Amino acid sequence: MILMRHGHKGSASNNYNLSAIGFQRAIALASVIPACYGTPSHIVTYFLDPETSKNARSYQTAVPLAVASCSVSAGWSADKKV
Repeated sequence: MILMRHGHKGSASNNYNLSAIGFQRAIALASVIPACYGTPSHIVTYFLDPETSKNARSYQTAVPLAVASCSVSAGWSADKKV
């Protein structure tokens, strides 16, 4: 089990997206994690609120790894209060 925190956030306090550096790190992790630990069998992230984009950084950090590991079962937490 690997627990990851989202990458760098943008400078605006109301912006839930990764910064450019955070997204670059998420892309790099997509190749580093499988090389070091093997292909993950599951990737879980917090619920991405489509109206407010809350928890977007968590989701944006996980997506490159999920794409690189295309046979992975991906999902998110059903708890919208996260």
